[in-house]
Amino acid sequence: MSGQVVLLGLILLRVMVCECLQFLDSPASLTSMEGTGTRLPCQFRLQGEEQVVQVTWSRMRPGGAEEHIIMAHITEGTKEFPGFVDHVQFENVTPLHDCTLLIRNSKESDEAKYTCHISTFPSGNFEKRIQLTVWMVPIASVEPVTLTEGNTFQVAATCRAVGRPKPQVAWDTDVPGQSQAKTIEGGKVILTFSVHPLRNMNGRPLDCLVSHPALKEPKRVRNNLNVQYPPNAVITGYSEEWHVGKTGAGLRCEGGGNPKAQHFTWTRDGGALPSGASAEGPRLVFKWPLNLTDSGLYECVATNVVGSSKTEVAVVLPGTAKAGSPAAIFGDNQMFVIVGVVAGALVVVMVIVVFVVRHHHRRKNRRLKRALSQKTIEMDNLSRHASIRRLNSAQSEHYGLRPESVMQKSLASLDGSVLTGEWTVDGRPDSVSRPGIYPVSRSERGSRRNGQMDMKTRQKVEAYLRNSQASMDSGLHRDQSPPSLSLSSGIVRDGEMEGLTVEGCRQRADTMEEEEEETDGALNRNQLKKVMSSHFQNRNGTMELKPRPHDIVLHPKGYVI
Repeated sequence: MSGQVVLLGLILLRVMVCECLQFLDSPASLTSMEGTGTRLPCQFRLQGEEQVVQVTWSRMRPGGAEEHIIMAHITEGTKEFPGFVDHVQFENVTPLHDCTLLIRNSKESDEAKYTCHISTFPSGNFEKRIQLTVWMVPIASVEPVTLTEGNTFQVAATCRAVGRPKPQVAWDTDVPGQSQAKTIEGGKVILTFSVHPLRNMNGRPLDCLVSHPALKEPKRVRNNLNVQYPPNAVITGYSEEWHVGKTGAGLRCEGGGNPKAQHFTWTRDGGALPSGASAEGPRLVFKWPLNLTDSGLYECVATNVVGSSKTEVAVVLPGTAKAGSPAAIFGDNQMFVIVGVVAGALVVVMVIVVFVVRHHHRRKNRRLKRALSQKTIEMDNLSRHASIRRLNSAQSEHYGLRPESVMQKSLASLDGSVLTGEWTVDGRPDSVSRPGIYPVSRSERGSRRNGQMDMKTRQKVEAYLRNSQASMDSGLHRDQSPPSLSLSSGIVRDGEMEGLTVEGCRQRADTMEEEEEETDGALNRNQLKKVMSSHFQNRNGTMELKPRPHDIVLHPKGYVI
């Protein structure tokens, strides 16, 4: 009976409390997203003269103890407990009237059951509990795998997703394959997709779809399959309309493959390309008009990192060219025609050069011959004139007649010279300005031999005169008949010394001089005739040089040519 009374008292007290304090807008649970702010409402209404003394927030983690978060006292003010400083705060500046709690940056660790505890006077304590759930928006990514054609069954892509609560992951693709999921603690999900690699799978979509309560619709992570395979070479550009003489022709090797072919090799009939073709990567360009020699089987090898592929095309050119094309003009032997034209041009240039050089040498030789001919004529003329002058001088030498006064002076000088021994050899005046004993023409001989003979003759005459003078002075008189002097021997006989006077000696000296000059003239004429017969010939009364003369005839008296 007593127990029933106590229970009835508690019920009445509870009714009285409810009437004294009433909570407003008080949900039992809330959900918040990680990384965002969270609001935990705790508003109330007092009845009568009730007064709030203290407000306290605490939480209870699953399987843990109660933790005090923040407190507001009527006299002590607001206080944040360790571990929650700068993480939580009251929404109202007067928390004793509105004690709503704000969590600034929600985290996974904030997920718990929160309690708002209110102490009043005189009614006592009141509490309100709120369950907070913290969600995390899922994060997803796809890791593609590079496949190679021909490999075995293997993983093509992996999708990873993490969130709270655990997200749902699926593949969206039409590629046949196998999917496998794996869940890890903490809301992580790993999903893989495996296939048999084929080149037709390359580039096809393999998307990952992530579903989560925090998302209005599934999140799509796009991805495409990457399957590598060797090139599939194909030659394009050739047609049956190709003909001899076509310009701008070319072939192209379409490699294909994944990745694209980077290296191309061109050959013709398994060997080198023709001289007019040039390989430029995947293109083969014919720089010259097509010729019959350009026909053949052209091969292209395309290569990438996986492998290579070979293709070929047979180029057949008709034997005749279309009208108006270059080949119709040059014919099938276009190359030979070009080479022939070049060779002909070179020959023409060489002929011109030879002609110019020969013409130059001919002009030079003509000049030399002309100069030589002039020199030869001049030499012939000089030789002829000299010879003629020599002949004239040899046949008739004309000496000017000296006046009697000059002759007397010369005889007077002869006396002085005989007596004093002063003779002039070359006809110049002596020490007293007297003319020489010999005529002026005597100096024109210019011969050393004749001068020596003159000196000897003079010495003999002077000796003869001295002996004659000595004989007369001593009184030894001999035969006075004039002696005869011999010019050839130059010796005066003893019988000729008698009767010789000074005047006779003078006459004898003059006679000897004239005989000596006639002898010299005859000797010179004989020598000149001998020389003239060696170098000249008489033809029709005219003196002509003999063929190819090499000597120049000079007069013994010193003619200057």
